[in-house]
Amino acid sequence: MQHIAITSTPAAALTDGVFTDSITVADHVALMLLAAGIRQKNVAVAASGAKVFLRPEVVPEDHDGNLLSFAREAAQKVLPYSIDSAVLDYEPMDTPVGAPREIIWVSTMAEQIEWLREAVTLAGKTPLIVDVEACALANALVYSAEPQPDQISLLVHIGARGLNICLLRGRTLLGSCQATITLNRLSETLESFPDRVASALDGCWAGLKKTAEPHEIGQIHLSGGGAREKAVGEYLTQRFGLPVQELDPFRTVSYSPSSDEGQLIQEHAPAFTVAVGLALRSFEDL
Repeated sequence: MQHIAITSTPAAALTDGVFTDSITVADHVALMLLAAGIRQKNVAVAASGAKVFLRPEVVPEDHDGNLLSFAREAAQKVLPYSIDSAVLDYEPMDTPVGAPREIIWVSTMAEQIEWLREAVTLAGKTPLIVDVEACALANALVYSAEPQPDQISLLVHIGARGLNICLLRGRTLLGSCQATITLNRLSETLESFPDRVASALDGCWAGLKKTAEPHEIGQIHLSGGGAREKAVGEYLTQRFGLPVQELDPFRTVSYSPSSDEGQLIQEHAPAFTVAVGLALRSFEDL
């Protein structure tokens, strides 16, 4: 690892929990990168929120083979916005021999992608990769936790604006669901925070089970800024009957614990999960 940095979310850039002021965000990012000495020009960013959708789909045996058109047809049935105003991508899933073909598609509104690109460009960087948060989280979990091929993992990520839960089988992302937890709620007392997380989690889990075949969960990981709230871990243990592990995205990364970067990692490691997942992306094929 070469550099690492973190900064607070500028409240002035948010409207009802959604980023709307790209100039304020760009200024904060530029100052953070300058202070940390990060000069890399090309960057990867993640899209998240209620407008981001990720779904697995079984491809019918009689399908003509055009997976993009199949993904578009599947997305049109789910998206609350027009497919013509969306950015859509898909990827074939690793499936057992003899099992039906499956793909996983992701989509968000084109205006969200343009907003991210604008903010990054204003910060003086080039956004070569725009990923979705769930894929970055899955990358970080696979890299740091090294799950067994058939092991089912549940990752619960509590960020500054919401909750994202991801279900994986080995290295394969089976599905993801997001729920909003507003900033003012995150700043309330500990007694109310776990209740709000529990409510959001239950709603997410109910939705996720409809799009991903139910599996017997083998391990649960907690990441994000809320990962170290003891009551949240206790709720997850009670809810699923399994111990909860705090995900350390730097577990297999070499760094000096006594350095400034090392101390920052030890203090905020779970909050860097998305950033580590993005950093694992390769720019070589672009």
